[in-house]
Amino acid sequence: ALCHDIGLRSGRYAEEWPMMQPSVAKMRYLTSAQSGDVSRRMAMSADIVLHPGQSIKRAAHSLPPGGGKLYLLDGEYRVADSLVISRDNVQIIGQSRRGVVIIRSTETTSPMVKIAGNKVSLENMSFHDGSTVSVGSLQTVRIEGDDCRVEDCVFTDGYYAIYAVGCERLYLEGNRVEASELGSGASVHLESVSYSIVTGNNLRSSGRDLLFHDSSNNVCIGNVIGGGLSVRQTGTSGSNQVAANAS
Repeated sequence: ALCHDIGLRSGRYAEEWPMMQPSVAKMRYLTSAQSGDVSRRMAMSADIVLHPGQSIKRAAHSLPPGGGKLYLLDGEYRVADSLVISRDNVQIIGQSRRGVVIIRSTETTSPMVKIAGNKVSLENMSFHDGSTVSVGSLQTVRIEGDDCRVEDCVFTDGYYAIYAVGCERLYLEGNRVEASELGSGASVHLESVSYSIVTGNNLRSSGRDLLFHDSSNNVCIGNVIGGGLSVRQTGTSGSNQVAANAS
């Protein structure tokens, strides 16, 4: 539907749009009974179901070479140093976006989560970057792979909530950035990114802009920015469709 609404039925977007369709039913639109039923079905379809306190890194590394699905039950999961997802075709899905909380447990300048594989998705969870290291490049989720997605996630603290570099066909939808002490810069930073879609995200209370740097042929539509912030384009950015982003 979005593809039709923003007039991208032709050209490269039309060819690549099927890969960017949401892969999981949006539980935020369901009743509690329906949501519980969806949770049970998704847990049954997962390759590995994790309980609070178990290692996401260990579970991700134990998936088969072709990838797979991790389902996180509500609770806290701690990340020491950095969670690196280098395998392709990995889905990490939370039971509920406020109930599943990923917490950085060490002081480090590494990204809290680094996505190096292609077709990796993070869905329906919260990230709390508890590092107090004062570094202007501290990243909660760093994305380097193609065809990756971050959907229905909540970000608190940190410096960059999402930092994507050198990738194509990124899909960001329904995320909320709530950090209030991030300094200057961008809460979502997209650098050398192309043919990607950013829609339905809420950055109103982040205190930071959304930035495209050296990025072209992307769509940024229907986001809530607010607070005097904006969608900024710097460097060689061009041919990006930026529209209907509410203040």
